[in-house]
Amino acid sequence: MFTDKPIRPTQTVHHQTALLTTSCSSNVSPALCTPTGSGSGSGTARQEEGGDVSVHCWFDSLNGSRFFCRNDCSDGDLLLWTTGHEAQSGRYSISSQEQPLMEACTVVLHISRLSLSDTGLYSCGLGEALNPTSLSRFHISVGEFERVSASR
Repeated sequence: MFTDKPIRPTQTVHHQTALLTTSCSSNVSPALCTPTGSGSGSGTARQEEGGDVSVHCWFDSLNGSRFFCRNDCSDGDLLLWTTGHEAQSGRYSISSQEQPLMEACTVVLHISRLSLSDTGLYSCGLGEALNPTSLSRFHISVGEFERVSASR
């Protein structure tokens, strides 16, 4: 379970939107990044080693290629890039769905069989990885987490 916290962009956002409810940041276009998995956090997906994690990024643009990268998206950090709606490479996959009436795009990123080395900063975006038109950043934390049980 994740909690929604107000965004504190680390980069300039030119338009505010009600979708900005996590601590993921956007570059040019407003974006929302929603990690799913177990645990809770602010812009952080927490999952145990061996588990899977999916992150949904919403963009108010339909333009550009879709990409998924680590760290600052430099040459060796690009995990996936596609001009289409789906791509997969090993444990990584990306899919997108356009909403033309809203001039928006949803990009879903998925990493399967997480390892401790997957912990870190990630980005999803539109455009070119080194010169994106829209970018959202989020963290993935892999490890052992205390399970919280609900009492009745």
